[in-house]
Amino acid sequence: MDDELHANIVRRLANHANRDELIFQLCNEHHMNWPDAEALVAAVENEHGNEISQRQLPLRAFLAIGLMVAGVGMTAYGIFVLFAFWRTMQLDAGQFAQPTSSPAEKIINEGISQYNLANNLMMVVNAVPFAFQIIFFGAALMAASYFGMKQVWMDIFGFLGI
Repeated sequence: MDDELHANIVRRLANHANRDELIFQLCNEHHMNWPDAEALVAAVENEHGNEISQRQLPLRAFLAIGLMVAGVGMTAYGIFVLFAFWRTMQLDAGQFAQPTSSPAEKIINEGISQYNLANNLMMVVNAVPFAFQIIFFGAALMAASYFGMKQVWMDIFGFLGI
């Protein structure tokens, strides 16, 4: 009976059962009082903690890896946006470094440079803060994945033998 009861408690805890509902069920089905049932659940949890953690690993690993991948992707995208902005600014600066031969070309180039200046200013106002926000949130997701699920990462590395 005890082994079956322990196995049932381990299974329910591994399936993320509510502790209070589990204790209430033990009180009703096995005619235990609340403190005894609570102590039994705590004892089984201490004794079989690794087994419970191993059974919860697939879902928790999926969440940890998903957060990490999302964070890396967002950070990489933000860096890409910054690099594209920087590259655009470089190309715009190099475009007008060429000598002009006629007054008409000077007027056309001056108009284009004013348009590019306004366009670049709008990119600074819109793209750069967006890129930094994306990088920040990507880093936050990676930090949440690591620090929030540190034990899961240790279990994953242990499972892989790293």
